[in-house]
Amino acid sequence: MPYPVGQVLFHALRDGLTHQYSPHRIVLDGQEMRISFTWKDPLHLRVVGVRSRDGHLSTVPLSQNEDRWPRLCVDAETLWRDLDALFDELEHSLEVDRELAQTVERHSLALVHADEVERVADAVYLGKALLAKANTRVPLFKLVEHGNESAARHGRAGKRFD
Repeated sequence: MPYPVGQVLFHALRDGLTHQYSPHRIVLDGQEMRISFTWKDPLHLRVVGVRSRDGHLSTVPLSQNEDRWPRLCVDAETLWRDLDALFDELEHSLEVDRELAQTVERHSLALVHADEVERVADAVYLGKALLAKANTRVPLFKLVEHGNESAARHGRAGKRFD
């Protein structure tokens, strides 16, 4: 899948599920559509129609669509197989390329350390807020600002409190 397509799907799914409990609609070739998850459907990343049966949606050819929107089918089993194959490929690459393995280890340790530093900074700030005198007010936005400043140092500004 091309990277830009993956980004569109990721944001439609992540942002939609996080904020609306439903994937956002996407636009494909000028056509607005919804995303539908399936568990074992060979029509992965294909535009399909849906039909409601006993309270469940089933994929059907687009010509038989009973819904207002066409759907882009995203199949969980296919995603899992692709991800599993990618991990196998990565594992093999790390086994045969010692330099790559060392680079990955250095980068992952740096990320873990950066995350630990951020968590400690957040805990210290929160601790100060909790230990403040009873009549001292620490506005919640200060905690959020601090968290976002900390996240910005690690390239994650605006994502921390979603």
